[in-house]
Amino acid sequence: MKKVIVTGANAGIGFETARQLGEKGMQVILLGRREEALREAASKIKNVVGYYVVDLSLMESVRKVAVQIVSEHEQIDVLVNNAGGVFSRYEETVEGIEKQWASNFLGPYLLTGLLLPSLQRSGFARIVNVSSDSHYAGKVEINNPGLKGEYSTMKAYAQSKLCNVLFTYAVHKRLSDKGIRVYALHPGLVKTDIGKKAGGWLESLGWQLWSMGGIRVEDGAATSVYLASSSEVESKSGTYWDKCKEKKSSGLSYDIELQEKVMQIAAQTTGFYFDKL
Repeated sequence: MKKVIVTGANAGIGFETARQLGEKGMQVILLGRREEALREAASKIKNVVGYYVVDLSLMESVRKVAVQIVSEHEQIDVLVNNAGGVFSRYEETVEGIEKQWASNFLGPYLLTGLLLPSLQRSGFARIVNVSSDSHYAGKVEINNPGLKGEYSTMKAYAQSKLCNVLFTYAVHKRLSDKGIRVYALHPGLVKTDIGKKAGGWLESLGWQLWSMGGIRVEDGAATSVYLASSSEVESKSGTYWDKCKEKKSSGLSYDIELQEKVMQIAAQTTGFYFDKL
């Protein structure tokens, strides 16, 4: 029985992804920020074999949970980096990192790296990174990735989602000879509460209006579930997906120099270097 980790698994797309994978017979591990919410989610999902509290915006929290998981689960077959956030104003974590940059990119980057020992023991290993078509509007401010002094909600969000795709392609090159497949995807405009948690009433209202025409959460999880479980994508590592079909990501996402710069920034910030595996 394959074992899958889903981050942000207590609500929205993450919950539905975990639920569907559990229905498919996978053993499911849930990650989220609140223990009570995780406990409730676990009671509604089949084949849950554990849940862990983690704040992906805090690198120390990511390190601690990764140590726990690796010590308790020798083999992990699939990691779904689903969790993400939208923040209406510039805010630094206690570690001095802008919160959206930390939550949406650095946290998943570090978690992926630290879980590689367990992933490498699987003959099926997959890393599924939930990005967004918002990445098409994204640029990477190499010298100021936290956007200090020039922050805007959508600029920060688009940058973080572009970095998810850049990371996918860069890691694919590093892990392809180790039998680990890596994918990025757009879940679609889904009716979830992610934008309502942005922190500002105007952003919350805007999200509610914008997402009124969104698809069901069940449909938003479909591509994540497909990439995590289907045998049809075995030879498709290092690709971007939407509606369970491969498609081209932004032109910037294929910039190898930019991919490497982003990997370097992430390594220097988190202390984890994929190139030293």
